[in-house]
Amino acid sequence: MTDVVFSSSSPFRVAVEKDPDIRASLARLQRPDYSTESAISESMASDWPGDVAGRLLLTLSRMARSGLVPHQRIRELFDAMIAATAGVGHFGAPASEVIDEQQIACHGWVVSAYLQYGAVTGDPRALPAAGAVVDDLLLPGLSKINAYPRERRTLDIGAPSGTATQEVNGWLLSTDTWCVLLTLNGVVPLWEATRRADLEQLILALVSLAGEIDFVAERAQLHATVAAARNIARFAELSGSSEARDVAQSIYEAYVHEARTLNWAPFNWFGRPETWTEPCAIVDSIGLEFTLWRLNADPVHLQNLRRIELNAMAYAQRADGSFGLDAIATAEHPEIYSIADDAWWCCTMRGALGLVDLRDRSFEVAPDRIRVLLPRSGRLEHPSLPGWIIEFTAEDERLSCRVITAPSGAAPILIELPLTQTEVSLPSDAGASVTLRLPVEHSTLEVAPGKFMHFHADRIIDASGQRLTDGERSMNVAPRRLTSTLEEIQMTETAT
Repeated sequence: MTDVVFSSSSPFRVAVEKDPDIRASLARLQRPDYSTESAISESMASDWPGDVAGRLLLTLSRMARSGLVPHQRIRELFDAMIAATAGVGHFGAPASEVIDEQQIACHGWVVSAYLQYGAVTGDPRALPAAGAVVDDLLLPGLSKINAYPRERRTLDIGAPSGTATQEVNGWLLSTDTWCVLLTLNGVVPLWEATRRADLEQLILALVSLAGEIDFVAERAQLHATVAAARNIARFAELSGSSEARDVAQSIYEAYVHEARTLNWAPFNWFGRPETWTEPCAIVDSIGLEFTLWRLNADPVHLQNLRRIELNAMAYAQRADGSFGLDAIATAEHPEIYSIADDAWWCCTMRGALGLVDLRDRSFEVAPDRIRVLLPRSGRLEHPSLPGWIIEFTAEDERLSCRVITAPSGAAPILIELPLTQTEVSLPSDAGASVTLRLPVEHSTLEVAPGKFMHFHADRIIDASGQRLTDGERSMNVAPRRLTSTLEEIQMTETAT
């Protein structure tokens, strides 16, 4: 799926008082380094022009859609972005003979930010601004995609924030290998909004390109790769393209088998387990899992989403709401610890969007039923159920559903919980309530001979018998071993 939701408000309202992760991210994004002035200054000076402003406006607009941020905040930032790019229409230098991979990559965020801002506020300037970025910067650059070097292997270069290192075939290339595919973040939602034929042809060309790349052999960056798969899967869902669906599925399988850590987070690059995780890619994996669930109806995607939320996202978020980089825990090296506490230039913003995305997409609603994909606390008031307001309360072992209001004489609705394959009928009487039990069992997963992952209710239990994440956040996290022997697991289960 794309990051853009084309409606002005979310039908689900988070119970903020019961959601410390959302509260922490909101507080972090209110600090001075994310002020409008700071975001514009960084976006003008950076060798990723527009990246911070685009990511920030996108995240804040999604938060505003959920009632978490006032519209005034996003209007102020949008106005400043339009003023900063007056006369050119985008950040950085005008399009030229040499295509700056980082410049066009980060303008995928600018386009999606403008579109999401416009969907939330109805500002008539937003769609033309998004279209101008695509027409004046992305299309001229991507028209030369056939000259983009197909071999992009990196050995030991690259930092947490990518840098442009070489010019090849008219392309100024980034150490964030294949980040050119981040342009899909803007092109796909603009196509969704306009159904422009030229954009559809461009997307199909990029789908074919992605299908030809051996991302594992090329040691591609996971943020770019999984983001591409997420957008391609959304295109497949809307267009019915079997090629796009197959490419998205292929990239997904490569990621799962070759570059997913023990705590369900992506590596930063394929084939480089000595580096770090990146929360931006964790968020991309969330969007990809949701879309593949809709395409495939395979419950494994819901279990993956639950494990991503409870073990990857929860571990990456720090006590102050920032999102940081962590060591890559594998079967060979199962220790996890913090490497950087605040990836302020990207992950802290994108991590906040991931939290909102998990909450926005946790419910599928039809006129006679609600499917709860990921249990959580809050209120649901959906246009498919006019007159109904239902309050959900998720606790360790149960999900309670209570009717606040319902149409007089309405038929009961079904509440489905695919995680446990159960459903209950909720009467239409105000105050009526039902309860579903949540999965709380212990389970194990053998990741290497004699090495097992231990889960309780999908939360990882480390070798010391402690939950990897348990609602508490810290900074500079000490090393934790994520694999155990069967004897250690048996001792832990006995103790609990």
